[in-house]
Amino acid sequence: MTIKKEQQIELNLVKASIKGNRRALEKLIRKYINFCYSISLVLTGNKKLALLATKKTLNEIYNSISYISKANIFKIWLYNTLKNNIQKIQEKNYNSFKIENKIFFDDIDKTLAIQENLFQELMHLPKEQREIIALVDFEGLDCEEVADILDEPVLDIRTKLYNAKIALYNKFFLEKERIL
Repeated sequence: MTIKKEQQIELNLVKASIKGNRRALEKLIRKYINFCYSISLVLTGNKKLALLATKKTLNEIYNSISYISKANIFKIWLYNTLKNNIQKIQEKNYNSFKIENKIFFDDIDKTLAIQENLFQELMHLPKEQREIIALVDFEGLDCEEVADILDEPVLDIRTKLYNAKIALYNKFFLEKERIL
């Protein structure tokens, strides 16, 4: 499937979800479980907080998607909701958050194994580089989308991504060569 076709399918899911189609909304939420968790894990550095932020965000999406005015802003809205929840959870006692409609949450634990392994490797990078790596390499966003989400110039995103990849390369490949 081409990227353009995949984007059109996602846009159709968002539009249907906004109009109240619960089946489309369930597909959309399942699609973004890994996205929310990997970003949360990278930004919090804590599995429990990341899982809570993911659940809280997906719950909010489930309950309030009809308030989106345009389908093409879904990713930005999702990302901002996620970051706001992470910030709230870090500032307050995270046990005080209540989550309603615990739909899909059994699936979350099953779909998150890969992110946890990569998390250990990424924690050596600066936070801003970890965030960009997670968005570009884990979630498949292009630099222009990341620039829109983070409200930064595309050139800055590309530079940070390049520096992060060089740092990972130096750490994991050059150190191995020295050992051999």
